[in-house]
Amino acid sequence: MGVRDSGLKIVGAKVASLLCYLDPTNAPHGRTTLDTIAKQAGCTRALLSKRLLELRDQVGIHISMGKGARTRDRYRKAQEFAVAAGCHSSNTRKDKNEERRAKLSNRKEAELAELSAVGE
Repeated sequence: MGVRDSGLKIVGAKVASLLCYLDPTNAPHGRTTLDTIAKQAGCTRALLSKRLLELRDQVGIHISMGKGARTRDRYRKAQEFAVAAGCHSSNTRKDKNEERRAKLSNRKEAELAELSAVGE
């Protein structure tokens, strides 16, 4: 249980999300999706989903929900490998964003130089 998990609202959200997971059609107050529950509790859907997956793995519930534990582990390892190899998509985007900023900065400097030359 992390810092973000403390509080009565979050505990209630976890209970509501468990009910949504086990019997979404009979969940009261329109709480039939994790997104709805998260909005009412003031947390993220990802937090509730993560806690449900952890509970499912701890208890050994094998009702279909999302990816299996083995698949999640493989995906996590693949992401870690990509980060370590420097080919993760977040690295690529950061590099491209830095290139764009540099080009924009160079253009602005060139435009300022032209304006200065015209004013002289």
